[in-house]
This record gives sequence, structure tokens and C-alpha cells, in this order.
Amino acid sequence: MTVPGTEAPELVTGHVGGQAALAGFLYQILGTADCAVSVAEAGRPEPDCADALLTISGCSHLVQEAFGQDAALLSDESNILALVQFKYAGDGSSRPIGQEELLRVVHSFKTSLADSLQADKATALILITNRPLGDSAETLREAAISGLPHCLLGERSTQKKAEREILEQLEIRELSLDTALLALEQRAAKLGLLPHEVEEGIDRLVGHLLARVRQFTCLDRHRVDVLITGAETIREITRESVSAFVRAQIQAYGQQIEIEPASTVRREEVADLQNLEEAGLIILTGLGGTGKSVALHQFLTDLVDAGLAYCALPLFGVEYSDRSIPNLIDSLRGVTSNDTWQIALHRLERANTSSMRPIMLIAIDALDEVQPRNEAAIGPLVGLLKGLWADFQACTESGQKARAIVVVSCRREEELNWIWLHRGHAFKKPHECLRIGLHDFTDLELGEAVRLCDLPADVATRIQSEVLRRIADEDGTQPPLALGVNLSPAPPIPPLAYESLLIPRFWQLFRTNEDPELQLAFVKGEPVAMQRFAELFLDTFVVRLNQIARIDSERARTALTSIAEANRAKTRPLLYNPDWIEVAISTGALTAVESGNMYKEAHDFGIIVSPTGGEWEWRLPFVRQSG
Repeated sequence: MTVPGTEAPELVTGHVGGQAALAGFLYQILGTADCAVSVAEAGRPEPDCADALLTISGCSHLVQEAFGQDAALLSDESNILALVQFKYAGDGSSRPIGQEELLRVVHSFKTSLADSLQADKATALILITNRPLGDSAETLREAAISGLPHCLLGERSTQKKAEREILEQLEIRELSLDTALLALEQRAAKLGLLPHEVEEGIDRLVGHLLARVRQFTCLDRHRVDVLITGAETIREITRESVSAFVRAQIQAYGQQIEIEPASTVRREEVADLQNLEEAGLIILTGLGGTGKSVALHQFLTDLVDAGLAYCALPLFGVEYSDRSIPNLIDSLRGVTSNDTWQIALHRLERANTSSMRPIMLIAIDALDEVQPRNEAAIGPLVGLLKGLWADFQACTESGQKARAIVVVSCRREEELNWIWLHRGHAFKKPHECLRIGLHDFTDLELGEAVRLCDLPADVATRIQSEVLRRIADEDGTQPPLALGVNLSPAPPIPPLAYESLLIPRFWQLFRTNEDPELQLAFVKGEPVAMQRFAELFLDTFVVRLNQIARIDSERARTALTSIAEANRAKTRPLLYNPDWIEVAISTGALTAVESGNMYKEAHDFGIIVSPTGGEWEWRLPFVRQSG
């Protein structure tokens, strides 16, 4: 928006006066809007600061042409918080305000206060101008503030007392048209407006003020944003303003994957993660049941707790769609849009111009589950990954950081590569990906998990003693006291039981079991207890199978029993997929498709593993023994 009189030289025709008047009027309009933005940006009051006087109350109102002044700031009770007068000149720097003009301003404020019957209630009197005070005006003002005699103020006479007080109270704020426009642009950007939308928003706000300039029109902090954006529900999307929302998103994600953060051990691989911004893609891999989802949640939580206020979007790959990112930004802004994810990220970055990249972290869990569970999600995911990778490459080549980084979890990196390679795209520079491989608990991690949990004392003692014993056996030194325990030796835990406890998914089942006698019997290695936990673990798999593959529990158990018997009868494990499917079909409980889905979910869940290319085996030691 170009204001007449600010760029072109003054006309030498009879239109000079009209154009100057229009420029001054628009200066008042933009100055009022600038005050309104100050109200919208309300912060901590600082009574000695003119800017802060305009932000005394977040619920105050700006009114144009009120009480004989250009604008007034009112409280909800209509008490005057500030009276505002504007003084503008097209060549402001060459037209200083002199003594007589300053006194006219003072008399104007004096009259307004008297007429409004609020002479003792006004908090601030503010002169907003693009012109400097002349030397004589400065002398007049300094005399009033310091109590020195002055010819225009008399010798401390009673009749001049009001003028002295007003001059002492008067706050003078310099404001150029460029500054006013910039304030509006910055406010609009915080609301996520794109450049062309900013221009439209400023025109809308100024038009509103122009149309109602002679009416008792209020502008509160919400109304300013509504006029700039055209949306009644608009909100800021700065990192600070969305931090609570981001934390809630991460917390909801934790509830979705059913974890208890207070009792979840910190994984070493995640805790040691460094140079996050240097990687465009982070790949978190690990077998089923190694705790990838939990580690991903820890990853997000650590970033937020460390003050790295990313706008995080945690989601399951199977739930992703073209609208996932735009919907997130829309929910933050309080509007509905037709944005692509690229435009949505652009809005987020515009609102955080002072923040360093990356501005967003997109966490996609269980990418390997997309193909069997939601074929429609593959296309949008491929488009997202390609786009983010291309953006990362372009930014890297230009010496910049990417707007967003993505972290994905899947069992094997090959499954991520399959999606890309199968769709005709591969990593051009794989070394720029950050790879984190999750495995079963280390001894120390298991010890920390026990410390965090409310296990029966005798059970906890046995596990902690075994942990310390194994650490000592590894390096031949005295066990560290990092576990926070100083235990007397306890009977060892049989290898089959201990190795099972190192598997995060089984540990979750074990620690939440409410039968302390069964827990103690398990760590003692009693066959009946191990068989019972094998059944409980398989039960959790059957429940998941029903949720994902829609295979009911009775048919699933029938097929699993036959597969276990066939596996036990062979001198070698069953071959990869064909033997599993053949045995499952032979029971009459499952179709060929259902049998294939069961095999896939058994891998994902961690019931079975494939240590060699063509064979599988039960993953948990005691299942191998008793299955």
C-alpha cells in the first residue's frame, strides 16, 4: 500500500493541499492501526514506556475520533487509559514541532480531559508523529518536567499548572508510515498470512478504519486479527504460542501407543542423538517389540523439554494423508484452508522469521505397516518424503538448513527404501541420512527399567542382582552403582527368562502383570510360569491381529497352535512364508490372504524373527522352548 505524499514529490498544482491532507489522514489511520497492533501484542506493562502504555490491558479498546482526540485507549469500563494525537508531515524530518504547536497539543489534551470529566483518570497522553521536536519545543518540555521557569509557562503560576502537568506527562512516540506498515505486516505474518494475503489484510483493516472513522468504533486485540485475516477464529502460530499444543500432541501420541513416560527407560541410542539439524531424514529401525514407538515418543519429548520448540507432528504412517500437515497448521491457526503441505510449512516459517530452521519435525511411526494396512497412504507419503528430501538437498547445496526434517520408524531400512525405490526414487546421498538402530535392552537399560517400576521387592532384587552380575562378568570390574542399588547377591535368573526380559515388548507385559507370585516364579525359571507368560504374550499378539488384520482370536489361536506343532516337529525351522501359510491353511481356520497377513504381523509384533534369509524362528527364548 502506497500512501500519497510518502514517495512522490509534492505536486505544484492546487491539489497539493488535498493530497497533503489525505496523506495526513492515512497516517492517522495507519497510526491507529499500529496502536491496535500494540494492543494485540499486549505484554507486561511498563508505565514509563510509551509503547507499553498502549498495551496496559489486553482487553482495552482503541476508539478513533473520541474525546476530541484522534484516538483513545479505553478500559472495559470506558475509563480513559490513553489519549492519542497524531502530527504528520510528508517531509516530516524537515518540519520540527515548535513551541507554539506543542502548546496547542497541550491545550487540546487539557480540553479533552476537562470535557470528558476524567482529568484525574487518564493514564497516558501520547503524541504520535513523524516529526522531531524543535529546540524551542524541547526547551519548553524540559522546563515543565524539571520545574524550571519559562516565559510561556509563567513563573510556576497556578493558571499554568495544568499545562506543566500535561507537558510532564506527555509521551512522544515517533512513527513513520513505513514503521506502521511493518508492524501490521509482522502481526499478519505471526498469524500465518502469506505475502499477498498480508496486503489484502492491511487493506481490509485500513478500509474498516476509513469507513468508520466518525463512529465510536472499538478495536480490541481479537478484532484487529480478524480484520487483518478475515477469519473470526484466527490464532498466532509462533513457536511460543503453539508450544502447549505441541506438548499436547506428543502426550496424545504417547497415550495412543499406551506408554507411561514416568516408568519408561530412556534408550541410549535416542539419548546420544546429536546434530539433528544436519540430517534431512532420520531412520529409526529395529525388530518388532524393540520399542521403536516408545523411543520415537522419547525423541519428541526430549526435543521439547530441551527447549527446541519444534512444531512436531507425530503420526502413524498408516494414518497419513495429503491433509495431515495442512490440517495441523489449520488447527493451530483456527482456520480451514485448501493448503498443500508445502504452503502450510511456508505459513509456519513466516510466523517464525526470527527462529532458526528447521521449523517443523515430522515423525512418522510404523512406516513398514503402511503397505498392508492402508495402500492409499503410500502415494501421499511418497510425495511428502520426496518433497522434504528435495528441499533438504536444495537447502544443503545453498548452505541453508531445511524448513523441516522427518524421522521415520520401520523394522528395516530396506522397507523405507522399497517405498522409494518401488516408486522410482532413491536417496541420492544416503550418507546424509541419520540412522539409529534400536535393539533389545542393554543390561544397564533393563536395570534402569526395574528402578523406574513398582515391582515386588524380591522380584526387583533378583533382576537387579542379575544385571549387576552380568555387567561385572563382561569387563571383570566391580559393577557400577549407576542403578541406584547396593544389593546382596541373589540367585541367578535362568538365561531363557533373563533374555526375555531384555525384549522391551515382553518387559512391558511382565512389569504390568498384577500377579507377584507369577512374576517371581518366572524370574526363578519355573516352567509353569514361563508357559503362562508365553500364553499371555501370544494373547496380546492375537488381540493386535484382530485389530489390524480382522482375524478373530479363536481362528488365530487354532492356526498358531498348528504352526507351533509343525515347527516343533521339524529338525529345522519352517521355511519363510510358504510353509507358514501352508500349515495355517491346512487347519481350515484361515484363508491364504489371512495366513500371509498373520505372518507379516507376527514379524511386526516380534513373535517371530528371520535370522536367515529364508527361515523364521520364535523370537522369545521361552516360546521357542515351550511353543
